[in-house]
Amino acid sequence: MSEERNNGGSGPRTLTVPGVTRLYGWSRSRTYELLGEKHLRGVKLGTRLLILADSCEEVVASLPAAVIRPPRKVPFVLSPPPPAGEVPRRRGRRRKVGPDIAATASESKAARRTPPEQGAADTA
Repeated sequence: MSEERNNGGSGPRTLTVPGVTRLYGWSRSRTYELLGEKHLRGVKLGTRLLILADSCEEVVASLPAAVIRPPRKVPFVLSPPPPAGEVPRRRGRRRKVGPDIAATASESKAARRTPPEQGAADTA
């Protein structure tokens, strides 16, 4: 069944609760709060709750106007490219490495670089 009803072009248009939440972006809970506070008008059709779209429009019209500040005027300055051969500065957060972690890391790097030792038979 359709979520919107229009009674043959005459009379108010009605919406179901899911239709109101989708059309106006209100949550289901907020829709029921507005119904309970008598800001929205609802009617029952059997077990179905239909909300008059005109009352939704009245709620929207009664909301205060949005006050939005204009963006700050920041002068746009294009930074020059780094000189040739210079490595650009690293961005992001540097990790803190403690002395015990640094020692372990350097030992593991050294172990990876050296070839594995020959057995004791080669040394004799």
